[in-house]
Amino acid sequence: MRPAVTKSNEPPANNSSETPYNAVRLIADLPPCGRAPPATPESASRSRTPQAARGTDKTRVLVVEDESDIAGLIKHTLERGGDAWVEVAQSGDQALKLSSEQPPDLIILDLNLPDGDGVELCRRIRKTSDVPILMLTARDEDVDKIIGLEVGADDYLTKPFNPRELVARVKSVLRRSS
Repeated sequence: MRPAVTKSNEPPANNSSETPYNAVRLIADLPPCGRAPPATPESASRSRTPQAARGTDKTRVLVVEDESDIAGLIKHTLERGGDAWVEVAQSGDQALKLSSEQPPDLIILDLNLPDGDGVELCRRIRKTSDVPILMLTARDEDVDKIIGLEVGADDYLTKPFNPRELVARVKSVLRRSS
């Protein structure tokens, strides 16, 4: 059984494997988030290495999540190592605007958004960009996973999720995309 993400700051009452929502103690011993290798002059203009244009070694992650508690956990988890800079969009329209202004190195995308479906947003992003996309969603049916991967997601993780697994998947997706 995977640890669950809960909204409590109190330890689980039954000593189960639930992860407190402030999962700091789980991630304290993790190495920093993965980052793309330094860009060469030829790759600086490609969409996979926008950090080269920004002049920073930090990996820019765009989290598209309308639940502020979960978005905050993701942001804290990825920024804790110091190698990631996380920006949060709470809607599909806001995500498109932010990603066009400054292309991210990775998008973490929820499928249940207030202004539309994350699958359609993934399709729209894929029309103009090959940025890695990790879908992080409560939709856990096999058909949802298959559709997500077929429309262009590079990985798929279901809620509730373990912050350690999220970090590992982010590193994996970034490693494969570099």
